Amino acid sequence: MCNCANLFAFRPDYRCSHQFICLICSDSGVHSDCFGNCHMGHPKQQLVSDELLLSKYSSVECSEITIFGCPYCDRQQLSISTLYDHLTLEHLDVPFNVRCPICVCFGETYPMIEDIHLTKHLVDEHSVTKELYEEQILAYTAYHDNKNLLKFYACILPPTYYDGGVTTIEMPTSGGGSSITTSANVPS
Repeated sequence: MCNCANLFAFRPDYRCSHQFICLICSDSGVHSDCFGNCHMGHPKQQLVSDELLLSKYSSVECSEITIFGCPYCDRQQLSISTLYDHLTLEHLDVPFNVRCPICVCFGETYPMIEDIHLTKHLVDEHSVTKELYEEQILAYTAYHDNKNLLKFYACILPPTYYDGGVTTIEMPTSGGGSSITTSANVPS
């Protein structure tokens, strides 16, 4: 998440300035003790400021914006597409309610994703058609809007995940009865 634990080891008076949201608690407050006892052991998503996004990612490829954490196992430094792939490979059997790290990351909304698997939410809310994807990139580039271009790259799945490139998979729940409907990326 951040390097604060290392700083704290050398300077016990150090206080972390990073802000995060717990991805599994109903408490939707913004917290700043990222290595202390607050929500210890819970997956967290660091809030990313525009300044941090621009300073850290303005010179990298869009697929390298690795700012998200998995709400199930707290694996960190995932891009939106690696988060989606990680969820489909490792967490199809965990339907419990979580917050979407993409929705939370830039401090815009903190809702719990309920009654659907997070992968379905990612496809429904964080993907667009190839045409719209290309239009948005051209628009941000034409207006030299690096901040919103980086947010777009960070928060929108590449077009291969949208509709035609995605297949629905029925996965049984651990209890037996009902099933979870989710999506998996299918290579073209």
